[in-house]
Amino acid sequence: MIKADHKLILSWADQICAGLTASKGRTGMGEWLEDNTAHPADSQRRWSWADHEWMKSVISCPKNHISIEKSAQVGASELTVRWILGLAITTKVTGIIYTLPTAAYMRSFVASRVDPVIRASPLLRSLTSADANNLSTKEINGTFLHFYGASKVGLAISTPAQVLVADEINHCNQGVLSTFQSRLGHCKPGEDLRISFSTPTLPGFGVSKLYAEGDGHAYLCKHDVCGDWVEIVPWNDIMIPGFDGNLLTLTPRDLEDVRVRPAASYVKCPHCGDKISQGNLEDPRKRRWVAKFPDREEASFRVTPLDCAAVNPPAKIVGRVKEYGDQQNFLNYGLGLPASNALSMILVETLDRLCTEGFVPPNVGANGCVMGVDVGKTSHLVIGKQVGGVFKLLWLERIVQTGEDTLYETVKERMAQFGVARLVIDSQPDLSTPLKLIENSWAGNVLASYFVGGAGPRTLDLYTVDEDSGVIKIARTRAIDHMVRELNGGKARLLRDHPEMSTFINHVSKLRRVEGEEVDGQVKGKWVSTDSEDHYAFALLYCMCAAHSLGMGVVNLPGEVFSGKKIFSRVKLRLV
Repeated sequence: MIKADHKLILSWADQICAGLTASKGRTGMGEWLEDNTAHPADSQRRWSWADHEWMKSVISCPKNHISIEKSAQVGASELTVRWILGLAITTKVTGIIYTLPTAAYMRSFVASRVDPVIRASPLLRSLTSADANNLSTKEINGTFLHFYGASKVGLAISTPAQVLVADEINHCNQGVLSTFQSRLGHCKPGEDLRISFSTPTLPGFGVSKLYAEGDGHAYLCKHDVCGDWVEIVPWNDIMIPGFDGNLLTLTPRDLEDVRVRPAASYVKCPHCGDKISQGNLEDPRKRRWVAKFPDREEASFRVTPLDCAAVNPPAKIVGRVKEYGDQQNFLNYGLGLPASNALSMILVETLDRLCTEGFVPPNVGANGCVMGVDVGKTSHLVIGKQVGGVFKLLWLERIVQTGEDTLYETVKERMAQFGVARLVIDSQPDLSTPLKLIENSWAGNVLASYFVGGAGPRTLDLYTVDEDSGVIKIARTRAIDHMVRELNGGKARLLRDHPEMSTFINHVSKLRRVEGEEVDGQVKGKWVSTDSEDHYAFALLYCMCAAHSLGMGVVNLPGEVFSGKKIFSRVKLRLV
């Protein structure tokens, strides 16, 4: 008789149990985690849902696109690691891709979060291939798990998958995430699974956009006093004795007031106004997920700190105002609320307040103006003028390319009508029109724009100009930062009655400042658009760069073209 190894027998038994659980599909995932993974704080104990009961319904959700908008410290990453390991064993998927914001973050995450879960599980250890078990790739039960930092394009080109997990989606490069999503393209309808989760940043961006477009689950609480099931939102429903406002207005200085008692903070029922006790909040029998739009195809969940009430009682949540310091970080991370500041977006309300001027039509015209053009099948033109430190918008126009020289002829005509001292025009996707304009203009009168990571030897330059070649190299992020500060600071006047103004505001308000490319292990800020229609935003950027460079006195034009203070000393004509 062959003597069998005791550990091998246990491994076989574990695999048989796993197979029985797998037969239940994704609906049995919760049971599989309980049986096959360990408690994160004690490897001798099994995984438990205690104090994190919100997770159970999320992990068994049958929909194929799932998003979670969450506050910090609610256990989402801990759950998702176990989730993908369970999928590798209980489902027959070709591959799983797990993305994090940067490669450095990815390596640390796998070493500290993924590997310990595998080591603590006899089943996972036995099914993990020794030949493919490193910080970027693991083969478990024949399924490959790939871990990537989503900050650089090109990493996912040859990686097929059926499951894509985007961890901290709001802090990833959004263009790179789109590349990863394309790796699911060969899946038949219903075969792919996308899981996206993050602390929110800006309203209408990333995970907040996904939550709004999904079925909108909220983790309701049944109030012992009034008997109603209510949705609790910490920023409205946490009461702080001695403080008249709420968490949206609370600052660290407010907590220094002796009349304010943060330790006595409590949750008020949004229905009856009575206090909801801590025991009531923590009782899983009195909490349940309810979708606001159950018929929508994609599932979305919002997890606030009060959804882990035992871990995050009201007094602890209030105290985090001091920990985060910055109000936006407190709202985003401490509460899970999408919020913005004046450096990260331009609100529609702000743009509306700037609409105070009447427009100047081409048949009236002006002099000493600047122009910006965003080139495309439909090009967008912006004309303005810098007056006393304020940028004034004069004219907007969309130009449809109906003939070979439609764009060129229209731009040339507007330049003459408005006495344009400088035009900055997009060099992409069609360079022919910018080149023709440059060749038929004074040196420095027309500049083709290129975006670069930085500009010039000085670290704070917005751009560099080469008048002889007709090129302006714009530091994209830095220049948009400057434009947004000018608009939010009220240093612009927009048009109150131009027919294109609503489209203009829509385009400009779509810009969001998020974290972008990874450079030397650091993620740098980057402006993205929540919509592909952002053309007027870039036409405005070019126009404001033209105005800014004129103010620096770097252009050389005949004096009569410019009607303001004479700042030009030389005249250079380009030979055609």
